[in-house]
Amino acid sequence: MTTLAKNTVRQYGEGPKKRLDPEVIASDIIYQGAAVGDNGSGYARPLEAGDPFRGFADEKVDNSAGSAGDKRVACWSEGYVWLTVTGIDGLDDVGKPVYASDDDTFTNTRSGNSYIGESVDYNATDGVLVQFCANEPVAAIADAVTSHALNATFDDTEVEADLDALGTKVNAIIDALEQKGVIVPS
Repeated sequence: MTTLAKNTVRQYGEGPKKRLDPEVIASDIIYQGAAVGDNGSGYARPLEAGDPFRGFADEKVDNSAGSAGDKRVACWSEGYVWLTVTGIDGLDDVGKPVYASDDDTFTNTRSGNSYIGESVDYNATDGVLVQFCANEPVAAIADAVTSHALNATFDDTEVEADLDALGTKVNAIIDALEQKGVIVPS
């Protein structure tokens, strides 16, 4: 798998879309249409498997000669997009999760990949309509719980760190629900 080497025009579905304009990492190019990931330090880059998903680039941003944060990339962080998704090939697959293994490769296989959304429609011409949402806190918690549950050995320091990380993610869910008006702040 390789990252995009040219702009890719994405076909977006009807419905509301939200924008995000994260700062770009140093010495890289993000092409239009690329799935954008977070490099772990808060900077946007062409998505790599396991990155938190930030959205789809709405334009090409060339920061190949710049420092981290010199440029920003306009991203659609929430909406609907038609994609080719390995493992989803019919209407009976609607409702399955969609993951990215790089900035232009999509699958319904979770292992090591980045959650981007859920399949909501399919047709043979356009592929899979994916409802995507950047920084989905529920997916982040599910991934964190699963990865820690598989760890066979624990010590007090690891457990405390895991609980702190989980608490942070639960607070992110509460904040997201408050921002969407699902719950009222207390």
